[in-house]
Amino acid sequence: MHFMRVFSVCAWLLVAAGTVRAQVPWETPQLLAPHAPRGVSLLATSYAAAPDDGWGVMVAVRTGHAPTGVGFRIVGGRGRGGENAIGGGIEAARSITRASAAFPLDIIAMTGIGGSYGHSAQIAVPIGISAGRSLGDDEFWCSPYVAARAIIEGRLGGSAPADELDLQIATEVGANVAFDRNRSFVLRLAAALGDRSALALGMHLGAGPRRAAVQASASRN
Repeated sequence: MHFMRVFSVCAWLLVAAGTVRAQVPWETPQLLAPHAPRGVSLLATSYAAAPDDGWGVMVAVRTGHAPTGVGFRIVGGRGRGGENAIGGGIEAARSITRASAAFPLDIIAMTGIGGSYGHSAQIAVPIGISAGRSLGDDEFWCSPYVAARAIIEGRLGGSAPADELDLQIATEVGANVAFDRNRSFVLRLAAALGDRSALALGMHLGAGPRRAAVQASASRN
């Protein structure tokens, strides 16, 4: 419930920030990768990865360490063309394989649904996979990843383009980095390439690994 209250407040702030006139991709960068941390992330974004295409902000909330739990996000800012827009959605993931001596990567399948509003209403459904690895020790933790997804996008409204249904492809590279044992503060960065190119950089505030919390509870008992 705490996550939902934070999500609702962030959504209200973004809606109140400016006039809604153009599109931003709600799921770009995706950021959904193996070991994506639970908690609240606040990131600055650059859509289309070019300075003149517009800056924005993304608030992402996860209820569990990926692939467990679900994620919610709200985005807002200047999309292509330099006009303001907002969007939001929900996402989920499922484990395909875990890293082992025979195969060094964790792989998850991911999907979601969400939309944005600007000149027209836009609904987007991403479907893809993401591969990454958890590295580090008690003092340093890093989780690099690569991902690829297809986005089924539909547009509604009088201002929608003539091709109201579209299929787009995007790839992504990124990493989560922490310098404390409990991962209470995580640096997040990602770059999406292809049809939905964008950059994101920001911070994450979380409750640390579930395993650490369970061990701490067991030691107290």
